[in-house]
Amino acid sequence: MKRNGFAWMLVCVFALMCVGLVSAKGVERSLQSTVTLESITSRSVDELMSNPSEVAKSIVVDYYNEIIKQGDTYGVPLNSFEIHSINSQSLDEIKVTVTLTFSEWKWPPIETSVIKVGDRYQVRKDICAYDYATSGRVSCSQDARMVDGNVSFSY
Repeated sequence: MKRNGFAWMLVCVFALMCVGLVSAKGVERSLQSTVTLESITSRSVDELMSNPSEVAKSIVVDYYNEIIKQGDTYGVPLNSFEIHSINSQSLDEIKVTVTLTFSEWKWPPIETSVIKVGDRYQVRKDICAYDYATSGRVSCSQDARMVDGNVSFSY
């Protein structure tokens, strides 16, 4: 049974879109899309400056709620999320610690970043992999590439 769980996890590990698990095909589609989930859930610089922690929280809540609404469009559906902390000491990168719950498991807390892009703040798209079989850790990276139909990570 463990081997079967490990095989399932390998299939599911492909990618997490800014931390929503997606298939390799979904990553490719999202990289080609001009209207991204990140931009849809973004807020203006002026709005964020009024209350950085609360607005960053709102951006992250909207982002993950949109992923939940999409269901299994991009792979294993995200069922819920919980925000644990928000660090807005640096407005270059506001860090939000989040726990994601998928249909069959709950991930350890991960760090989601809210960054400035042009005149807006948005969730930074990271691709995350859950090492279910060995360490139980989640590793996230901005450097994910499509290679022969598979997602390749750089840490």
